[in-house]
Amino acid sequence: MNDIAEPQSSDFVHGDDTLLLTREAHVASRDYLAAAREAVRARPGEAGRWAARRLAWIAVEAACIASLQRRAETSSGDSFERALHRVAVGRALAALAGGVEVAPGEAVRPSDLGLEDEALAWFETPSMMRLRYDAASPVYLREIAQMLASGIRIDLGSSALARILWPAPSDDEARQPADAARAAIRACTALTIAALAQDPGIPVDIAALYQARAAPMLNDDAAERDRRETSLAAHLL
Repeated sequence: MNDIAEPQSSDFVHGDDTLLLTREAHVASRDYLAAAREAVRARPGEAGRWAARRLAWIAVEAACIASLQRRAETSSGDSFERALHRVAVGRALAALAGGVEVAPGEAVRPSDLGLEDEALAWFETPSMMRLRYDAASPVYLREIAQMLASGIRIDLGSSALARILWPAPSDDEARQPADAARAAIRACTALTIAALAQDPGIPVDIAALYQARAAPMLNDDAAERDRRETSLAAHLL
């Protein structure tokens, strides 16, 4: 992705292609989940049980994109929320393409399910590469952090966890690349939690698993997490 030009600030704030790109990401993630489900169904015995638990986390990431897209297309969010939406979806897309975190140090990749060739068609198109690149762009992350430092907020609905996670970096932190990235990513997480909470079509297990991963200090019940993984896998299959 090194041949993609670094975006300028004005492109970031006022670009009008965000919803088009994230809609394409929604379709790609939905198709990947469908193919992953069929790949898991074809695996018998212990291999199938191993894959089913990982399918649950692919479903979590795909659901995040779906809920973020529904929120973006039905809300009147301003340019800041649109920018945050772009980065949040881009990060979820990058996880699906490169490896969805299942546990610390463990991830599930398309190749784990024999879908590496198909993944090229879903995740390596110019538009999807653009979205993934933007999600990691220091320019995008710094601009989000600077807006956060100004005190900007968005509607997080009734989600207490989203409000707890909403960052408030200082001006100095917003100018430091590492601190700016952490603040922007935390804001993306809060937006995603709010989007999942506001989406009536999202299974409870998906929202709970995402929250457990996003805030492990508040959700450290390993047995409950295992139960939800198993329940979601059974639902998917």
